[in-house]
Amino acid sequence: RTIYGDRLAALESGRSRLRRQDRLFGLTKLAFAVITVVAALWLARSYPGLLAWALIPALVFVVLWIAHEHLLRRLDASTRLESFYRRGLARLDDQWAGQRDTGERFFDANHLYARDLDLFGPGSLYELISQAASAPGQHTLAAWLLEAADPDEILARQQAVRELAPRLELREQLALAADAIHEGTPEALLRWAESPEDTVPRWLLFAAPPLALLWLAAIFYWMATGVVLWFALLSLFNLALTARFIAAINRAAADALQLSSLLGPLHRVLAVYESQPFEAPCLQAISAAVRSDGLAPSRALAKLERDLHWLESTDNWFVKLFNRFLFWTPLCMLAIEAWRRRHGSRM
Repeated sequence: RTIYGDRLAALESGRSRLRRQDRLFGLTKLAFAVITVVAALWLARSYPGLLAWALIPALVFVVLWIAHEHLLRRLDASTRLESFYRRGLARLDDQWAGQRDTGERFFDANHLYARDLDLFGPGSLYELISQAASAPGQHTLAAWLLEAADPDEILARQQAVRELAPRLELREQLALAADAIHEGTPEALLRWAESPEDTVPRWLLFAAPPLALLWLAAIFYWMATGVVLWFALLSLFNLALTARFIAAINRAAADALQLSSLLGPLHRVLAVYESQPFEAPCLQAISAAVRSDGLAPSRALAKLERDLHWLESTDNWFVKLFNRFLFWTPLCMLAIEAWRRRHGSRM
């Protein structure tokens, strides 16, 4: 209990510091957003040929936004670890009843001993011991409680428990990796991964980057010479090209983004098992399973998660402003669909 209490206190102290940094980032971003708008309005009114210089504070805003997103991920991880230790302390203090998943959906009134042993429901054995974050894990635990295992299997599970019990760092990594899965299930990922549909024409991969770079170059040309013609022409061309595909691309992007809540926890859980040495046979079997065919599934899923994070950034107002000129969403979807063609059949 002392170890859990000390770690919780350290996490709470760190979270207070991260909260202060979060507020500072928010105010700084707001300041640079205001500076960008004011500079753009002033230059447009007084020095139209120098309007593109307003991009400088806008770029500073982008850098701050990226750094702030990194800070928010650290803050989220700290909050989830605090929940992990609070749940542990609640179990140690016998204050856990009614705080977690009770497993009532698994209760069978006709089962031989489920009611007598309080396997499911408020204050049940399931609620006490369950740390399962995914639906398959919850079903597995319920099946273990409802179905008798042979003695060898029971001994193997007990050996795994004895190996994991002193490895607090490992259990912390697993809790941090798995806590965000919640109600997400791998079935949604499998359906998407096995879909053969491509919504973005592949030739756009070769056309979009040069056109985006030319559009950026036209901005700098405008800044240097005051000639806006090339910028205007390229803007119109890029807008027209994006408009041709954007409706279908946005629908596909919405489907892909539904996977984000599952992918991050899933790849982190796999990475933990891929990196850990185990002695218990059942733990070795799990580790071997995720290394099947010599592949590292966590790396493939991490790549897809990164692509989806880039796609999620289209919700930012700054990215929305330039999305259709720089083909941000189409390029993100090209990368995501390329991942699906390469790895989807292995899911």
